[in-house]
Amino acid sequence: MGHEGIVKLFLSYKADALLKDADDNTAVHKAIQQGHQNVVKILIEKYPELSTLLESSEDGIT
Repeated sequence: MGHEGIVKLFLSYKADALLKDADDNTAVHKAIQQGHQNVVKILIEKYPELSTLLESSEDGIT
């Protein structure tokens, strides 16, 4: 299924991509860190507010 397929499946079941882990990272931060550009695109299309989180990221992952 691939990363994109899994992400789409999770989102179809209302997974919350805005949740943060212990390091204050969202799913889009993790996708960027691991080079999953298609996943980043899917997440930002579903949750446009994630792009704002990236712009204000303290650790410069953008």
